Amino acid sequence: AVNVPQWNTLTIEPGVDVLFDADVPFVANGFVRAYGTEAQNIRFMNGMAAEWGGIRLSGGVESVFEFVQISGGSADEGGGLHVEGLYTSATLVNSVISGNHAVQQGGGIWVGSNCGANLTRCVLRDNVVDWAGGGGGFTTSGNLFFDRCTIVSNDAQAIGSAGRIGSGGQLRLRSCIVWGNVGGAFQVDAGSALDVMYSDLQ
Repeated sequence: AVNVPQWNTLTIEPGVDVLFDADVPFVANGFVRAYGTEAQNIRFMNGMAAEWGGIRLSGGVESVFEFVQISGGSADEGGGLHVEGLYTSATLVNSVISGNHAVQQGGGIWVGSNCGANLTRCVLRDNVVDWAGGGGGFTTSGNLFFDRCTIVSNDAQAIGSAGRIGSGGQLRLRSCIVWGNVGGAFQVDAGSALDVMYSDLQ
């Protein structure tokens, strides 16, 4: 695995491809600062490997991704991006999470209890989950916020193809487009909160 130790910072410059030739995750207990540009995205994706283990954030810190692509990841929870550990959070801007796979929850993104992910002008596309739902994203007792995002063509064979929010979690959409997700849009469990404003859900 690729590891960022706690309280250390990894800065990734524009145009960098982080390619995985083995099925291992990118594990960050510290800070990740991945600042791409519109002309020079940063890409996390499989190289010679058929798939890789996705990005795993923990350690109670915030990581930031701008103009980043995350694809080809596969894991039990959060095929592309997995956020766990008390107060851990991720901010993504102008980024794409596509073509990732999870066995249980959150094909694109999984957010654990007391964690958060904030996405602005991002695309979640063609992510797949096999079992408990949330093809695009899944949160359980955490916060998952989308602002001016597009969530399209994700697939959950069970429920919540665009996303699922477990008990105690919060899902917020502002000016988002949600369409073409196989099997419906969002699954909202009892005890959770869904806040939708100025969004197109189909």
